Amino acid sequence: MSNYYVSGCIDVNGDVSRCDDSAAQFWTLYHRNDDGLSEGIIDCVFREDAEAAMRVYEHRDALAASFDELAKAVGWSVEQCEQTGESPMDVAVSLVNLVAELENDAYPTTDEWAIDKTCDRPILVYKGCSVIEAGDAAYILNLVKQDRTAIRDASHEV
Repeated sequence: MSNYYVSGCIDVNGDVSRCDDSAAQFWTLYHRNDDGLSEGIIDCVFREDAEAAMRVYEHRDALAASFDELAKAVGWSVEQCEQTGESPMDVAVSLVNLVAELENDAYPTTDEWAIDKTCDRPILVYKGCSVIEAGDAAYILNLVKQDRTAIRDASHEV
């Protein structure tokens, strides 16, 4: 179930209230928090625009959840991102770029990500720190491959 919904609204002398679409002067996209309370995010002249905005917010949340799953799988945390001075999205984009290079059967070395083969098996490293070894590397890289298109599409939507 989505935490977002669209409702028709009417403004009577500065007092805004939700109403049936047939009486609506505008439509508001709302976000419902974990406590069940709602807050308006954006007002739109047309319902279709509010629904389009809702899809963007839902897509953004899905991407964030995918990134959280990926970060958890590799043991990455927000604190580690803060320590390196990078945002989680910077790390995700960097990893997506690495996957693109790996698909070309290359073992890239960049300033951030690299494949270390000194131990007779590939180890994915980030800034010199071991991140993923052996079978786990394939699983994580597969997750990234699945999300790569979604991340690229989301950056074009904004």
